[in-house]
Order: sequence, then C-alpha cells, then structure tokens
Amino acid sequence: MVCTGARSSEHAEVAVRKVVEKLRTSGIEIVSEPVVTMQNVVATADLGGKVHLLEAARRMPKSMYEPEQFAGLIHRMEDPKCVILLFASGRAV
Repeated sequence: MVCTGARSSEHAEVAVRKVVEKLRTSGIEIVSEPVVTMQNVVATADLGGKVHLLEAARRMPKSMYEPEQFAGLIHRMEDPKCVILLFASGRAV
C-alpha cells in the first residue's frame, strides 16, 4: 500500500490503519498489523522573491538548469542527501 498526500507521518499511519480496518470490516482477511515506513518526504518553500536561475546554476555546484527541458533548476545536495527544484518565481520543492 502507498499513502501519498499526508501532512505528517502520524497522519499517514492513521490513514493506513483506517484502510486496513475498512478492509477487515468488508470481510477481507488481514492476518497481521501493517508496518508503516516513511520512504519519501516532500517540502515546499517560498523564498520571497525572484531567483535568477542561470546565475544560481553557475554558482551552485551539482546544479543543472536546462530551460528548454524543464522550467526549474535541479540542485543535488550531498548533505543532507536530497534534490531541490528551484523555480524563477522563488518557489522551491
């Protein structure tokens, strides 16, 4: 089972348990309790102003900006290990 869109790990666990309970009350045999693990976290940010992506790509190592292919700058960090998508509007994912 994959749960997406939860606002916290606690909400994800509640959602999984509710689905399991609905399956059980529908007559579907569930032999064990679900083991919930977090595998992906998404965060968004608003930097409060425009970002010049070409300049950012030049100054930030491990960044890729190809506006013909994708509207945002892709920055790969090593510590913490994550990928940031940065847009000219100042929004980041």
